Amino acid sequence: MNDPQVTFLEDALERSSGPTRLAALNDLAHALAVVEAQRTLLLTDEASALVEACGDAAELLRATLSRGVALFTLGRLQEAEEALRRAAQWAGDQGQDASTARSLRYLGDTLMRMGQVDEAVGLLSQALALFSALQDPLGEADCFNALGALADMEGQYPEAAAYHRQALQRRRVAGRSDQVARSLGNLGHVWSAMGEPTRALQHHQQALSLFEGLDEPHNVARALINVALAYERLEQVGLALTLYEQAIPVLLEHGDEVNAALAQANLSALHVKMGQADLALPLAHTALEVFERQGVLPLTSVALLNVGTAQAALGDLGMARTVLQEALERSTLYQLPEVIIQAHEVLSGVLSDLGDPQGALEHLRHCLDLERSFTRQQAVQRTQAVLTELEAQTAWREAEVAQQRANELQRLNTVLEAAHEQQVELMARLDEQAHQDTLTGLYNRRYFDQQFPQALEQAQEQLKPLTVALLDIDHFKRINDTFSHLTGDLVLRRVASLLQEHCAPTDILTRYGGEEFVVLMPETDLETATRRCTALLQAVATHHWPELSPGERVTLSAGLADLGAVHLPGGLIGQADQQLYRAKQQGRNQVQP
Repeated sequence: MNDPQVTFLEDALERSSGPTRLAALNDLAHALAVVEAQRTLLLTDEASALVEACGDAAELLRATLSRGVALFTLGRLQEAEEALRRAAQWAGDQGQDASTARSLRYLGDTLMRMGQVDEAVGLLSQALALFSALQDPLGEADCFNALGALADMEGQYPEAAAYHRQALQRRRVAGRSDQVARSLGNLGHVWSAMGEPTRALQHHQQALSLFEGLDEPHNVARALINVALAYERLEQVGLALTLYEQAIPVLLEHGDEVNAALAQANLSALHVKMGQADLALPLAHTALEVFERQGVLPLTSVALLNVGTAQAALGDLGMARTVLQEALERSTLYQLPEVIIQAHEVLSGVLSDLGDPQGALEHLRHCLDLERSFTRQQAVQRTQAVLTELEAQTAWREAEVAQQRANELQRLNTVLEAAHEQQVELMARLDEQAHQDTLTGLYNRRYFDQQFPQALEQAQEQLKPLTVALLDIDHFKRINDTFSHLTGDLVLRRVASLLQEHCAPTDILTRYGGEEFVVLMPETDLETATRRCTALLQAVATHHWPELSPGERVTLSAGLADLGAVHLPGGLIGQADQQLYRAKQQGRNQVQP
């Protein structure tokens, strides 16, 4: 099968050895248990042998559970029951709720097919509760599927259809095409049982198409049986015959005796209709032997009916009567109305041929009464099912519309959030631009005028030092006049960059105007500020300026004022400006504290 996950697990198994091989075997067996049951049995055989060597209880549980699921898939119900009961017990002992739920789900389904309905319902209900607690929609779907099959078997077709739709909805949401196909097949079976073969055929053909696309020959063969049965109900016997004959070898190749036997039973009935009772009888006997050996007791009544019908057609009336009586008893026990009606009808003809008109009449009366009742019941249930399906489709459409609205709201919210983020970013950029000098990238005077009073107030309240340094590029007008304003702008940007590199992270560096810069130094006394400004001036004075003439350099002069001298922003700036003037007067390229 073309499944990337399976390919990955196969590669992992091929590379594994020792203790890792056991886990790899169980991983692959878990993935293949339903789609490649025969191969799963081989994998679990090897895994069980390895468990005996290492005694790993958790891996033994996994191997046993996968084996039980594979046996169930192959219709080997008695063996499946034994394995699944062990798995359920071990999973419970180990506190593994997921494995417990899966074991109970398959065990319930197994017992249901063996006719042990009461225990099956209890186990499936337990599994459904566990899957719900685990928030496992596919596990819930499996339980609904099994409960739907049980309701179908008991003739509660609207209830069966409702269960199968629950399963179908969860599987569609999960995007599991293989399981969607199974739910479609189950719904098709329900419509067939309600006397709607055309609806049934539509569902079965959809399921078949999905399985063909998934490259699963075993499931394709099982779907062919359903399509053939629908064609049979539509009196297209030739098509049905061809499909049964196609499906049987594939099912046998995959070790699925039960479904192969079901196809053989249906094929037997077709041969009787076509006047080929000699071909029908061996097929019916084969189906009966498989159903009895595998413990599929409800289906034994179908096989017995086919055997008796073929015997009657071949003139073996005495044996036919005995076999048909047994078919009637078993179909009554398992409440299979269609088989009961057919058994009464064939028995009526057999007894008439045997010279027992009274018995024939009695069976005919039962047949007609049951058929009328069954037909009425079919009509009522068909109506209920149609209404339920319409309600389900309406609910599904409403859910889709609600989801579309939710998706659209989510999309709009995303758009609004993105717009809001863009707006916040734009406002931040605008704010930054409002406080940023466009030429140098430093803060501008507006920002300094906002921050300075706050810094001054904080320093005064906390009794901490604060120093302001006013710096000016020496002979900047001569640089502009000699080398151009473009060169002057380059010098301004380069000086700003050098100052940024040598300022402390807590300093506020600002282009104060023209060629002037101001540095606000929180928690910095005058002596420390003097040393730092001296280093700033040294960095600028020793910088190489390739844009200017050889030997030409740029220098700064600086004036400082601290909080000890004055206590108002304007006073500090004025004091720093006076000290800057002194630095200029005394030769420039120096700091005046």
